[in-house]
Amino acid sequence: MLPAGHFAGFIMQYRIAGKGSKRKLEFSCPHCHSSLNSPLSEAGQAFPCPTCQSKLVVPGLAELNAAREEERRERQAAMDAQAERERQESERLQWAQQQREAAQQLAAAAAPAPAAVMSYMAAAGAVPDYFGLRFGSMILRVFAMLYYLGGVVALIVAIVMMAAGSRSNELAVAAGFSIAPAFGAITLIGVGGMFHAGAEMCSAVRDIARNSFRK
Repeated sequence: MLPAGHFAGFIMQYRIAGKGSKRKLEFSCPHCHSSLNSPLSEAGQAFPCPTCQSKLVVPGLAELNAAREEERRERQAAMDAQAERERQESERLQWAQQQREAAQQLAAAAAPAPAAVMSYMAAAGAVPDYFGLRFGSMILRVFAMLYYLGGVVALIVAIVMMAAGSRSNELAVAAGFSIAPAFGAITLIGVGGMFHAGAEMCSAVRDIARNSFRK
């Protein structure tokens, strides 16, 4: 049986066609029996009949209220589902953050502090050797010795030339010839001294670094 709507003592027969927001009410005017239709959203509103101009109320108010309640429940369900998704995402992010923090704490606990590592290495005799400084100092000392040796040889040559000139009574000539070896000897010894100073500087830097590590 079709649903019934009451209008001024008449029982108005109607039916609902369509689905969703496109649902329509199909009914007849209780006065002239003209076939009419109206959207479900207009249920309960008063309109004049387009045929006889009699006032009538569109039926289906109960169905409209039920449809509105259904839409409200659907909206609420969608909002609840969205809130649940956000809650789950928040819990997932919080759990991931906790896992990262726990991993960082484990890594910090497993890795010894730099000061502890240095103290342990110093106690175990594992102080860094600083091989580069040690090797550089050794090379500079070798060069210094070579220049010293060259300077000594040049100085000996100058002395020999001076001695030879004095025996031949040509002191002035011998002095002139011995100036170049003497100047070369001084230059070589000076360069050797600079290499020696560089070697000592490397050794000093290495010692300072090793002593600071032991602390």
